[in-house]
Amino acid sequence: MSNPISKLATGIGFLLLGIFALLYVGLFIFAVFLDLFGDWETIPIYFQLMMGAGLFGIGILFFTVLFTRIKEHKTDKYKNVEI
Repeated sequence: MSNPISKLATGIGFLLLGIFALLYVGLFIFAVFLDLFGDWETIPIYFQLMMGAGLFGIGILFFTVLFTRIKEHKTDKYKNVEI
């Protein structure tokens, strides 16, 4: 991964994925709290936006890895080796 754009995309993807994981746990705790002590009306908009950012981070990581693998496959000296 010597490409600076791949490094940047990976960093952004992991950051958004980390935020997604923290907010997913926070939303679960929030949902349990509301279920026990209040009425569940709607999920707050900031949770929806952050969940979307987390899913976007997963997508960034997936496509970064996919494009890196495709690019490396072109110059792989072992791709024609049979076992």
